[in-house]
Amino acid sequence: MESRMRSLEANRGDVLSLSAVLSAFPSLSADHPHSRVSSKYTFVPTSSVLNALIVEGWQPRMVAEARVRDETREGFQRHMMRFSRPNGGTIGKLGDSYPEIVVVNSHDRSSGYQLYAGIFRMVCSNGMIVQDMDMGSMSVRHVGLSTDKIIEASYEVIKEFPQIESRITAMQSVKLLPNQRVEFATKALALRFPDGAPFKPDKLLSSWRSEDQGSSLWSTLNVVQENLMRGGQRTLTMNQETNRFRRGTVRAVKSIATDLKLNRGVWALADQYLKAA
Repeated sequence: MESRMRSLEANRGDVLSLSAVLSAFPSLSADHPHSRVSSKYTFVPTSSVLNALIVEGWQPRMVAEARVRDETREGFQRHMMRFSRPNGGTIGKLGDSYPEIVVVNSHDRSSGYQLYAGIFRMVCSNGMIVQDMDMGSMSVRHVGLSTDKIIEASYEVIKEFPQIESRITAMQSVKLLPNQRVEFATKALALRFPDGAPFKPDKLLSSWRSEDQGSSLWSTLNVVQENLMRGGQRTLTMNQETNRFRRGTVRAVKSIATDLKLNRGVWALADQYLKAA
């Protein structure tokens, strides 16, 4: 079972150094796979992919590694890297959104190489992964694998950026009614709390800055996504054993699997609203 992750993120607008990344996350430096993988498994060290993407002009902005309970998986567990181009240009007309490549891998069979198109907003320092049924992701199995195949897959993802830009522009022009914004927040909240949320959906609609105020689909997407990921909402729940109310605070998302699920899910939700507009 995957538990919380440890992560390292560059300051706004900066990138991480290769030495800092490799020293902080052992799974990126693994030189062999976990003993439980099959004989068909082709080992391609994440460090070689990291180096190859750097040569191609992509720099690591954020790296995360799952914390594991099974000590034998330490150094082989699932990890995630977010790459951006320091001078790669912005997406959309906001001027604060940058294209990213998100790479997920493991060396213990818990994950193949997965690549996603991502968006990093400078204004909130909270990367968003875009995902749809027909764009924005590639999955590469650890069978007959090579670094070249992974780099080729990354460029297939990059080809989707113009489509992503056009969708962002379209989302900026779609205005949501108040009840539609609450409905959007309700559906997004269910992605994180499928068995019932500990707070009301309207708490996801509180913007942290003036740039995100407004009723557009794009503004709503960004406000909801950030609040869903960073947590901090106050809760009041009934303790069934003591029959008393208990106050609490929702934690920020600290799991690679949940990070991927929520980022992809909220984008797909916004895309549904865009198609219905």
